[in-house]
Amino acid sequence: MEVPARKDEPMPTQMMIRTTPSSPQIHANRLIIATNRGPVEYYLTQDKVLKHRRGAGGMVTALIDAGNRMEVTWVAMAMTEGDRLALKEAQLDGDGLLESPLNGQNMQLRYVAVSKTAYRKHYEVFSNQVLWFLQHYLYNPDENSALTRRIQDAWTNGYY
Repeated sequence: MEVPARKDEPMPTQMMIRTTPSSPQIHANRLIIATNRGPVEYYLTQDKVLKHRRGAGGMVTALIDAGNRMEVTWVAMAMTEGDRLALKEAQLDGDGLLESPLNGQNMQLRYVAVSKTAYRKHYEVFSNQVLWFLQHYLYNPDENSALTRRIQDAWTNGYY
């Protein structure tokens, strides 16, 4: 049902805008980020030269700008052969930290290398088969005892 406009009241000439207090700001000089994929992916060219490019993925996209605003240490998995080689070179040169090669970033990178078996248990079993379903309220641990045993194994042995 449409309400007819009142002809005895003039149209407002100004709009009143109400503002709410801004949310509290976090004041920090340093941030530590830990993700599966890192903000930089190292790779080897056909000539076996180590190169880099910006990392892929939603977490990288969402968090990459933090390195423009404060000092960041980003901890991530060494996902590629290039990542593992960059990590090895950083360990030989010192403490294992890499300075970000991305322009404008005040960021140190710490890559962590784990065995492929441990990674598969962590990512393919625990992250994809448990965390995703938990996040969407779809996981029922009583439903499949064989899966529950695999999940327990992935939790226990997927972080070595």
